[in-house]
Amino acid sequence: MESNQIYKILILLILSITSITIVYILRTPLSKLIEKIKQLKYKSKGKEFSLLTDNEPPHSIKPSKETQEKENKIDSIDGRDGPIEIITLFENRLFEDADNLFLKYYTEIESRKEKIKEKSFYLLLKSKYEDTKNLKELIDLFEKTTNQDEKYDVAFWISYYYRDTDNFEKNFELWSSFLNKIDKKQNFDLFIKVSLELCDSLKLKFDFTQAKKTLSSLLTYKNNLEQHNLYKIYKNLSEVENKLNNPIQYQYCLDKSIQYNQNDEATIFNTAYTLREDGANDLALLNYLKVLKINPKNKNTLNNLGAFAQEKKLKAIAYDFYKKSADLNNSISYANLGYLFLEAGDIKEAKKMALTGLEQDQPHSNNHELITRIEKLEKNQKELWQEKTDKYNDRQIIIREYTELYYTGISSSFDEKWITNHSENVILHTNKEKIFISWKEINNQDSLTKIEGSINGATFYGTLKSEKNPKYMSLGNSHLILECLGYVKNNSLIIFSKDSEKELKIILNRDKSL
Repeated sequence: MESNQIYKILILLILSITSITIVYILRTPLSKLIEKIKQLKYKSKGKEFSLLTDNEPPHSIKPSKETQEKENKIDSIDGRDGPIEIITLFENRLFEDADNLFLKYYTEIESRKEKIKEKSFYLLLKSKYEDTKNLKELIDLFEKTTNQDEKYDVAFWISYYYRDTDNFEKNFELWSSFLNKIDKKQNFDLFIKVSLELCDSLKLKFDFTQAKKTLSSLLTYKNNLEQHNLYKIYKNLSEVENKLNNPIQYQYCLDKSIQYNQNDEATIFNTAYTLREDGANDLALLNYLKVLKINPKNKNTLNNLGAFAQEKKLKAIAYDFYKKSADLNNSISYANLGYLFLEAGDIKEAKKMALTGLEQDQPHSNNHELITRIEKLEKNQKELWQEKTDKYNDRQIIIREYTELYYTGISSSFDEKWITNHSENVILHTNKEKIFISWKEINNQDSLTKIEGSINGATFYGTLKSEKNPKYMSLGNSHLILECLGYVKNNSLIIFSKDSEKELKIILNRDKSL
């Protein structure tokens, strides 16, 4: 078997203090998996992106939180069971059999560098599954290895063990000692690589100030640094500045890192999302637009740009972005379109958008929330409509009675003693075609309601003024003034507002005690 078939693996999906779960993939070189392995457990615990955009109205302007981080997918093994057998042997504590099977692969490797990679990794497995004494053998291998690039491969697995057992001080000492032995003039790339490892070890020790100094010192070599290393340095700086509570530098370093990683669609998307969450809308917008240059059909970016536009009251632009995203079967964008239609009063189209969103492969919860909101809105508005028509109907009856008595009534109908519904005495007198009415509330002698108007038939038209009467506070302030009409029918004097939206209706009664 060729050596490059041995270590085409994906390992350590889960590595805890008590156990290791390892999956080998025979298609991917280990050298390309090291960063992925580190990220599985040791990436900075920043904000996580979920699929929900919940609870904060208006829902339509909430950006999609659906992450686009690349998945570490497990490929098929193509029927080759050897590596899987090794893991099974470890799990069943058949260590001798595992050694024999590993040796079978190991002896077929011709490259010394590949041999060191395999041996160091296998010693890590033995340290975890079998006995920690194997760690000493792993450290001895590190000390005896003279080639510095090969030495790094061994150091990585020692570091992994220290991290996994929370021995962060040992981890720092490992990389600090290693860095001091590197001649950066002869092996500059390794110097940068180990410096970044040292930075990680400082972050694990919560020594963010020293980590910042380490990263800043690396920027003095800017002219010699490759793009991917500049990206890593600024990305690490953003994390460190965040921990040091320097929000501006955190945001700026995060954006600066993208300058050196222009083609990674997922990374730029997540950077834009993080910047927007942290309020750097200008930088977020520009990075979202960069994503679209890479992939014009990135549905989450289209959706989030729609949210940004809607927040800025650019509804036509928002609609365009939401529509493009929805056409790519993005469920949340259907909900966002629905909220746009709802704001415009088009409930039918809003409901249509929500129902379409629910038909997608991964229906977003906002569509359920939108339908619920529509149903509540429809019910509430139907109730308000019925309430309004009922009040208008009652008012129409009063207006028609007023109209009839305006022409057929007689002014002497007012010439009686009147009281309120609460038996407060009412002062009412007429002078030719003029009428004056006033009363005070029994329980509030500071209140005073007065009406002055002109009589026609058994009706009048005038102005009502009320001071400090809590009954009428809903119609204005404590000094209410409004136009009113009134008429006498049978034993009641009915007073109502000229303005149909002012719900005023006062009934005075003839004092039958006289």
